[in-house]
Amino acid sequence: MKKIKLLAGCITAAIGIALLVLMLFLNKNYTNFFDTARCTTGVISEIKRTSKTIGAKQKVKHTHTVYVDYKTDTGSYRGVTLGYYSSSMREGDSLVLYYDPENPTDIRVRQEHIFTLIATGGFAFVFFGISGIFFVLYILSFRLAKLKETGIPVPCIIREIAVNENYTLNGRPANYLICENTDSSLSPCTTFQSGATFEKDLVSKHPIGSRITVYIDPANSKRYYIEI
Repeated sequence: MKKIKLLAGCITAAIGIALLVLMLFLNKNYTNFFDTARCTTGVISEIKRTSKTIGAKQKVKHTHTVYVDYKTDTGSYRGVTLGYYSSSMREGDSLVLYYDPENPTDIRVRQEHIFTLIATGGFAFVFFGISGIFFVLYILSFRLAKLKETGIPVPCIIREIAVNENYTLNGRPANYLICENTDSSLSPCTTFQSGATFEKDLVSKHPIGSRITVYIDPANSKRYYIEI
């Protein structure tokens, strides 16, 4: 399990790095284009919508292709495809277009540049965040494994299964085991709370009144491990 967490962290981090590199590449590409591009005003002549059913749930996905008419120093162009669409666009709207003077059908808008950077940067941030979670879980798994080896085993009884409805995963709320020690050498009614779990069969695996072992850090009694 620890190796899976490490591998997952490395994969998601690699995807994040790849997206970051892609964002930098696209930014340079757009910057070079706009540095040499010329400006004109175009009109949206048509917005063509196509629909496609995907997945087992037959979800309908809509795509839009924008066609524009415009004039340049070298001539007029009609029905040229613009590689950008926004839900605010309407047929007949005017757009500020930038075109390559050596290839006038290569047209772009400033919004395309901004949207591309936000999208790739946002996805990169998400994957970096996911990789960070996996790396934290990987480090914690080492600490918990060590605590189980070196910790003081304390026999306990499960007194309660607490539920937190505000913390859910796939519609299931977080559950916590509340345990009470049965070791007379400890102060009476010492309770311990497990980490969050989303198991469906937690009650059957760890019914109330059943016994469970808590491993306590001998150097810090506030640190303990309950294996569920």
